[in-house]
Amino acid sequence: MRSLFAGLMRLLRVRPGDVGQVERARRPGSALTVPLLGLLLIGILWGIVIKRLDDERTAVFEQSISNARLLSSAFAEHTLRSLRQLDQLTRFVKYEYESDPARFDLQTMMRRGVLPQQDLLQIALIGSDGRLRASSVPNAAIGTDLSDREHFHVHTMGDEDRLYVSKPVLGRVSHLWSLQLTRRLNNPDGGFGGVVVVSVNPRYFSNDFYNGGIFEHDDMIAVLDEDGAVLSRRTSAALVSATASAVQASYPPFVTTSGVTTDPVDDVRRIFAYQRIPGYPLAVVVALSEAAVLESFQHTRTIYRVMTGIVSLAIIAFVGLTSGVIGQLSERERAMSRLAQYDPLTGLANRWRIVMLLRERLASQASVGRLAVLLVGLDNFKVVNDTLGHREGDEVIKLVARRLQRRIDELGLHERAILGRIAGDGYIVIVEGDDIDTVAARLATTLGETIRSPAFERRGVSFDLRASIGIALHTRADDTEDELLRKCDVAMYAVKDSGKGRYAFFQPDLALRSERLIEWEQMLRDALAEGQIYLEYQPKVDLRLRTLTGLEALLRWRHPRLGLIPAAQFIPIAETLGMIVPIGEFALEQASRQLAAWHAAGLTTLSVAVNVSPLHFWRGDLLATVERCLAETGIPPESLEIELTETAAMTQPDLAAQKMLSLKRLGLRIALDDFGTGHSSLAYLHRFPVDTIKIDRVFVSPLPDDLKVRALVASIVGLANAMKLGVVIEGIETEAQLRWLSLLRCHRQLDAQGFLFSPSVLPDEVPDLVERCKTRLGSCGSA
Repeated sequence: MRSLFAGLMRLLRVRPGDVGQVERARRPGSALTVPLLGLLLIGILWGIVIKRLDDERTAVFEQSISNARLLSSAFAEHTLRSLRQLDQLTRFVKYEYESDPARFDLQTMMRRGVLPQQDLLQIALIGSDGRLRASSVPNAAIGTDLSDREHFHVHTMGDEDRLYVSKPVLGRVSHLWSLQLTRRLNNPDGGFGGVVVVSVNPRYFSNDFYNGGIFEHDDMIAVLDEDGAVLSRRTSAALVSATASAVQASYPPFVTTSGVTTDPVDDVRRIFAYQRIPGYPLAVVVALSEAAVLESFQHTRTIYRVMTGIVSLAIIAFVGLTSGVIGQLSERERAMSRLAQYDPLTGLANRWRIVMLLRERLASQASVGRLAVLLVGLDNFKVVNDTLGHREGDEVIKLVARRLQRRIDELGLHERAILGRIAGDGYIVIVEGDDIDTVAARLATTLGETIRSPAFERRGVSFDLRASIGIALHTRADDTEDELLRKCDVAMYAVKDSGKGRYAFFQPDLALRSERLIEWEQMLRDALAEGQIYLEYQPKVDLRLRTLTGLEALLRWRHPRLGLIPAAQFIPIAETLGMIVPIGEFALEQASRQLAAWHAAGLTTLSVAVNVSPLHFWRGDLLATVERCLAETGIPPESLEIELTETAAMTQPDLAAQKMLSLKRLGLRIALDDFGTGHSSLAYLHRFPVDTIKIDRVFVSPLPDDLKVRALVASIVGLANAMKLGVVIEGIETEAQLRWLSLLRCHRQLDAQGFLFSPSVLPDEVPDLVERCKTRLGSCGSA
């Protein structure tokens, strides 16, 4: 049936360009073929279904018989164990009685717990005269005549020592229906001394086994004697053997050990398995309700029939409505064509359609000098996805698309400009017109402003978006669509590398720069893999106590051919290429491991600050990296400080505050680096959970002579005092600078860095540096 469904679905699938196949299906020669094929399919389908249902029904019966056999074996074992336990009890009472009939006292044995009472109705002794002599039932009518009972009479007819199991009888002492398990008692001279009787409720043999949760409604188990009489019978409805009619219930001899039959007791058809109990004149029967067994099959059969009927109707409908189906196929082709050409998220033209439209326009000589392609890439859009989630990110993508399309329409360019989306956060515009370079520049400026303002707001978070725009002009007749798209891409990434938020036209030197960046990327990858990049550490000194308070980790790159490459040269390149993220992760991991090693060596007061680039902060998984470093090294979180530039924090202040709070929850310290050199906003500064602000060396170099700079530095320290923040001053190189800065008063930590104290050192030199700082205050690295 699945293969038939697959065939039908193949008939209903049409790809763009398959219209010719549909046209061939319309030819007159197919008029009879399709109906005959439909009838043939229906006949084959029903034949397969009927055969499959027959096979499944047979399999269900075979499996059920197998299950009944397994259950009957288990029930036989269960019954055998129960019989042996009761038989052991009769043997024990017989032994105790025959050992000393005069002193035998059943009630005393019961009180002492020698004989069990659970699940038993009665333990009794019948004397040789057939009268009740003792009973475990309190206030039993001693002397009751039981000589007419079969379980008494059978032991008077011979001296054989065997267990006898009676049919269910209504007890004259217990007044309950019970099975009597009896054994002959002998006097010391070997004569008949009476009978020991253990009375049990018929449930004793069936309830525990039936209640195991494995039986369905109307399943049945029974214990029979050798004549087929029911000793105990259990179904889901009731325990059968507690009524007078049940006493007379019996089964005819079983010809086979398993099969299907109608139960003579309740006329229910069941699948049965019959098994004798070894060593006893008893047998067990487990019978599974045929209706319950077939219930699942009946459901399956109904589903098969309904589904087959539905498919048959579908085939008939297909045969009768071929023209309608072809119409539907044509509609589907159009829908698939749209899906192939338009972005499902924004409804804009997708990359494939843009390429086709661009190719179409480039084929016309009239487009030379009149066409431009603009590639619009959102800056740092990954921040939105990482902070707000991809669902909100998709909503922002749609909002940007609507803004751009609306602006293009407002400019009256809807007939000359085509907007599309070609990547996750990338849009493309094809625009035509005279004086195309001016048109493209104005359009790029307008689109950038449209994205930037007004600010976006999602889930209560307000944030700005900026775009980097690359422009390629169609200036040569042999320009191809791939060439123009590549030029746009190169120009856009040149903008991203040089500050973002602007536009740039493609220039030939940008291609050379792109090739050079590829070389740098490979060099950086090799440097990380081969250990060319490493860390040095520069001390931070308390200006009041002149003691070493911590270290700052600084990246160094020693190339095997080029030698020591300055950080100021390779870090901007790494940021441009995105390589700063793995490099930043390397710095965090190395600094954490080294700090753990120093702590293990006894330098437990040391802390380390690690610079995190804006790109790493916004695009890398910084939180997960820090969590992993703390977990792997076991260093105290407060001994690790993350330094973020003021510019990185102010790019998206609301989102930055959220990310900083996530880091602070780990117990880290956060420093705001290069404070005062970026676009500060005191309105946002108080919202950042920072511990320290760092004053850049640009403010320190003019000290102490420049009065304006002195006022600025004093103001920053005063601001830190007001906000209860620590201060680190970078770039101290002269004693005069140190003397003036030492006059500043900071309520929190006031630390300093610079060559006056020590240049950066390798990890192995840090212990010596710590010792020198203890003995030569104010000159940690001086000779």
